[in-house]
Amino acid sequence: MTRTSDDMGAVRPLVDFLKTERERLGYTRNSVAVALGCKHSQLAAWEDGRNAPGVNFLASWGALLGHDLAFIPQEQQ
Repeated sequence: MTRTSDDMGAVRPLVDFLKTERERLGYTRNSVAVALGCKHSQLAAWEDGRNAPGVNFLASWGALLGHDLAFIPQEQQ
């Protein structure tokens, strides 16, 4: 499920990190979109802040780039 830009605030830092990692690793938007099973335009909308990805896409995107999506209790941050 894709979230609206109103939902983007909570996930913006994570999306920014994943975009930076994608670029650092030399992946194109298209190659990541294909690997995630979504459209290039959908990934572009996430990276550009027009829509927010759901948690399943965030976890898959992170795993593709070598990162785990972890939930850490706030008191341990």
